[in-house]
Amino acid sequence: MTAKSPCPDTEALHRLAANELPPDEAFDVQRHVVRCLKCKHILESIRDSAAALPAITPPSGFIRPERDTSSNFFDDQKYRPTRPMVVSDKAADFSTAQPPETIERLGRFRVLRRLGGGGMGIVYEAEDTQLKRRVALKVLKPDQLDEAGRTRFFKEAEISANIEHDHIVTIYDIGEENGTPFLAMQLLRGQNLEQRLSQKPPLTIAEVVRIGKEIALGLAAAHQRGLIHRDIKPSNIWLDTGVAKPFRVKILDFGLARNNNDYGNLTKTGYVMGTPGYMSPEQARGQTIDNRADLFSLGCVLYEMATGREPFAGPDPMARLTALAVEEPPAPRKLNPSVPEELEELILALLAKNPDERPYSAEKVAEFLSEIGDRLAATPEIASRSTGIPRSRSAASPPDLEEIEDGSASAEGENTVPVWFVIVCLILAILAFVGVQILG
Repeated sequence: MTAKSPCPDTEALHRLAANELPPDEAFDVQRHVVRCLKCKHILESIRDSAAALPAITPPSGFIRPERDTSSNFFDDQKYRPTRPMVVSDKAADFSTAQPPETIERLGRFRVLRRLGGGGMGIVYEAEDTQLKRRVALKVLKPDQLDEAGRTRFFKEAEISANIEHDHIVTIYDIGEENGTPFLAMQLLRGQNLEQRLSQKPPLTIAEVVRIGKEIALGLAAAHQRGLIHRDIKPSNIWLDTGVAKPFRVKILDFGLARNNNDYGNLTKTGYVMGTPGYMSPEQARGQTIDNRADLFSLGCVLYEMATGREPFAGPDPMARLTALAVEEPPAPRKLNPSVPEELEELILALLAKNPDERPYSAEKVAEFLSEIGDRLAATPEIASRSTGIPRSRSAASPPDLEEIEDGSASAEGENTVPVWFVIVCLILAILAFVGVQILG
């Protein structure tokens, strides 16, 4: 991965906007701008301050670096940096934001229909009128149009756009129109894993291993950039049927992602970010976390795929956090004897409450799962075994083949848990556990 180049000075951006830079220098500056959200903001502010300026086009022969031009995710020959988000030193004016139900067009994107939504945003299918292709357009909800919501929204876009990997959803563009922030991303076909787990036939053992491996590969790409997802769960795992058959895994929603060095302010607002039932014990306690927190969440997802039930289940967040604090889930083979012993061992290692007892990297987990997959390929009678009865999900609905769920499709409350609530749950769980030991 090429190191990020230093930001050009403001004068260079002004000269770029006026097409006054020499071709070689313009090429270097333009290549930096398409990858740097801050410089995109500044350049767009410059453009907006001079409406008579001509549209900016890259120098002849420009190809976005490190992009696979054979991929149908992106057409480099047609690519042009187009109207990034406007940012200025003045306070943002939210009064002009369009209500989501009235949006017909955002920049060069013509909105076609609503696909889904969650606590933070709404996702539409839209047409890119410049490149003549369909995209998924994620729009920030009006009740999230404060500085915190906007910061998180654009942080997600910036993080996702800087990770180019087969198993992470591709971000095409980011912008703001009439006070409405949006990001354009790859339109995926298929369904999320949460929906798939509620359907028949159940996943086979081979499918469980393959999905787990592809999640691990996507996480490895994020971790290599120093990013921790913090919200790996079935609704954030997409099974894309539009490119590979029968599907290709895509990780969604980096809205909670943070850099390894950016954990000083996570709990200052009094909330632990994540989803009870999938977050690691150290994340639930509001402690500093590392890549192994994502591996714990991956273990939860693997457990659920292999057994049809969550490892730390409960009717409410308190019950789930209590289970996370004091319970050990049954071994997967007790619930589903079809699970290979080596897969069971890996899942239980990922679910270790002590991070030091988990595998140390997503790359290593992907290697383990690849080895298991290779052995399953030699024993098709085991690979094709079912994982059991599909899990019952009251909220599941038949998926649209062109639907893409917002990564935050679960209710807002599932992604933010008050710290005091976590502490109370842990204290009650410990007292209950001690009481049982005394009475026993």
